[in-house]
Formats: sequence, structure tokens, C-alpha cells
Amino acid sequence: MNMTRLFVLVIFILVSCDTSESQSQQPTQDVLIAIAEQNNLPSLSASYMINSHKESFVYTNTSTNEQHIYGIGSTTKLLAAVYLMSLVEEERLSLDDSLSSFLPDHILAEKPGLKAVQVQHLLNHTAGISDYTKHPTWGTRVVNGSAPALFFEKNELISSDLSTSGVFNYSNSHYLYIEQIIEAVTGEDVDTAFEEYYAQLGYSFILGIPDNRNAEAYYAQTGQATSKVSQWEEHYGLDGGVYTDSESLHRLIRELLIDKTILSPSTLDLMMDAVDMESFEIRLSDTIRITRYGLGLMQLSVNGTLFLGHSGGTLKYQSFLFANPELDASIALITNGSGPFYNGVFFGEIVPSLLEGFK
Repeated sequence: MNMTRLFVLVIFILVSCDTSESQSQQPTQDVLIAIAEQNNLPSLSASYMINSHKESFVYTNTSTNEQHIYGIGSTTKLLAAVYLMSLVEEERLSLDDSLSSFLPDHILAEKPGLKAVQVQHLLNHTAGISDYTKHPTWGTRVVNGSAPALFFEKNELISSDLSTSGVFNYSNSHYLYIEQIIEAVTGEDVDTAFEEYYAQLGYSFILGIPDNRNAEAYYAQTGQATSKVSQWEEHYGLDGGVYTDSESLHRLIRELLIDKTILSPSTLDLMMDAVDMESFEIRLSDTIRITRYGLGLMQLSVNGTLFLGHSGGTLKYQSFLFANPELDASIALITNGSGPFYNGVFFGEIVPSLLEGFK
């Protein structure tokens, strides 16, 4: 994903606060759909539980085909981290293993600084590896249908400079190298290994662009300037390439963080060991801040209330997946609209309106 300042803002958004008045302020499905209709949002897939009340729905604009699955962008990183941590639980690798144990010799020769990078540094974005999606040619190649799809093509766009090593520096390339670790450990291509793991858990998470999807995507600079961008090719992997629906994401976040049936509590504690985002800190208001990042888990505080999860933004899709175990609250939202206008609708209106139930 193109992590310009705009899209970094898109990726890190959540709202929540004290529940003392929540029952009277619980939003309804009609409220969210009304916002989508008023702003001509192409589609919205939603599944959430607030105050023991669960709702799931799909809104589709009259000018848009019904969507069955959506790209979820960087929320994929949470799914990737869960899978990798399952391999750690199986003792097939360790968080302090270095990349020198997994990468081919020719890649290490090209970028010798990678040898000392540890697995945990990739998961929490402190390895200092440059973001291949920030390469000057990447955005143009997405638009004209020639975006790099293979690891070696993306690797060519990554600088050998690790000058930001040791501090938080959000980079899709970190999860690109996690793909190489998984392939080295499992002996399978990452798409197969990832999808097989989640299939065993009862999930259908497609990694890579599905061949048979009926997908449309829209990009809007303003409410009066919307373009259909379904033909744009975003070839992500574990950095942002999963396609699914909100109901599946909602079940995952609850099983992971609330029921705690996917990973052990001790593993979840490791994932919640977060670093400060420093210059990447996102302040949406005086009370809404995303300041810390764990092992594939974002932490957001609103009036002191902590939610865990991840959010994603690409040039075609936006997603939002968070939960608070203490409040038994969980939220999964996806849309196929992007660009400044639709980003504002999704994160600036729909998400806050939904989460008014916590006030």
C-alpha cells in the first residue's frame, strides 16, 4: 500500500471511550447506511458487537454491483502476524531469529544489513527497511496495471539503507520479508501456507487477487469527482493482500482477542508488547490517539480505553478491525471506496458514528 501521509492516516483509525451512557447512544444499522447513502459510498460491509448487541449487514449503492469479498489492505498484517506467531508457538522459529537464517545468500549479498534483522523487528516495524510502495515508480505502475507482483520485483524497489533501524518506521517491506520466512520454515509458497493455516481454523482468507471475484472499486478526490478504478492492480502479499468479508474478520478478532482460542494468552501478551510510533503517532482529536504498535497489533487509546486490532487502506479499499476484550466489543468494517473523499466518509463519519455507542 502507498503509505503517503494520507494513507498512513487511513490505516490508523479507531474511536472508543467510556460505556457509562452507551445504551442510549447505541447507533443503528440505519444510521450507518444513511451516512453511506448521503455520501454515495460504493459499498459497506459491516459486522460488530457493542453492548452485547450484534449487527451484520452489507450496504450496496444502486450504481454498484453487490460485493461478496473485499480487499482489506494492511489489516492483512494482523492475520500475517497471527500465523507467524502460531509457528513460534510450534517452535519452528523464534522471534529473535535473524533474517540470515531465512533469506537466500544472493539477497543477503545485495542488502547485507538484513542479516542482523530479527523476526520481531519485522513484526513491529523497527527493522528500518524502506517501503517498496514509496518507490517513485510504484504508484504509476499500480494505475497502469504493471505493479510488481513477485518478491524479487518488489525487493528491487527496496533501499539497502537501514538508517531508521531501532525506531518505529511503518513499512510494507517488513511483511514482505515475513513472507520469505514463512516459505523457508514451511517449505510451501506463502499463499498456500497462509490459506491452509486459516482453512484449518474455518476461515476463507484469499491471499492475492481472486480470479473469480465480482469486484468494483472507486476512488474519489471529492464528492463530485469519483472514478471507477477496478482495473488498478495492487499486488500485495502479507503486507496487504487478503480478500474476505467483514463477518469473517469479525469472527476472527473475537476468537483471537476475546475468546482467545487461536493463540495462547502468553503469545497474545508478546504481541501486545508495543513500541512508540514516535513521528508516526496519529492524533485524530484530543482524545483519540494511536501511539503504539505491537507485533502486528495496533493500539489505540480513547479517553484511556484501549482497543487492539489493525486498520487498512489502499488505493481501492479501506478496512477497520478492532476489539476490546474488557468491554466485549468488536468491530469489522470494509469498503471498496478510497481516495480523500471516501476515506473521510469511512473513517471520519461511519467509524465515529458506530463507536458513539461507547460514549
